[in-house]
Amino acid sequence: MLKYLSVLKKTFAVGLLLCSLSTVAQKTAFDPLSASIEENIATPAVQPKHNTAVASAMTPLLKAIRNHGFNAQTVRSGEVIMASIPAAELFAPNQRQLGETAKSSLKLLFPYIRLHNKYKVIVAVHCADTGDDMYREELTADRANAIDELFFNLNGGADTGIIPYGLGDDEPLAPNTSLKNRDKNRRVEIYFVPTQEFIDSAKKRK
Repeated sequence: MLKYLSVLKKTFAVGLLLCSLSTVAQKTAFDPLSASIEENIATPAVQPKHNTAVASAMTPLLKAIRNHGFNAQTVRSGEVIMASIPAAELFAPNQRQLGETAKSSLKLLFPYIRLHNKYKVIVAVHCADTGDDMYREELTADRANAIDELFFNLNGGADTGIIPYGLGDDEPLAPNTSLKNRDKNRRVEIYFVPTQEFIDSAKKRK
């Protein structure tokens, strides 16, 4: 009987260990390249008690991006910075390659994009509702990849870690009922999400 109980205890202990390992695996299994843009913007998460410290630590980046002339704002309660650029400033109508002026403008963001230890960078390209679904998806995907390629080249042919999304017309800012609204919906959003290393550093400085 004692031997039987001992076996049960060992089996139970092994079960607990496997559950624990499974939980750890689930926590570390996040793959940014296969995640949705919403999941990437939300990850890594910041505990509410550390929000103020992280948001404060991100403020210098917000100011720097604005000083370069970009329209930048905070999302996720101040923890994430988003720079929004009208697509017309980067791409000619229906074109998928960046113009030279656009390249010069985006270069201003490169010093921050290359800081892999501080920021996870997400590039999201949006369009209006003109053209069919496939055209819109391919256009925005190609434009996102063109921006990714620019920073890849600026980084000497080394991966920047940028996560590009071509979102078609899925997330309009305004109804596509006028030229003005369509222009507003045609945009590029570049998100700077604090890494876990950045978050841990901000918590220590609190």
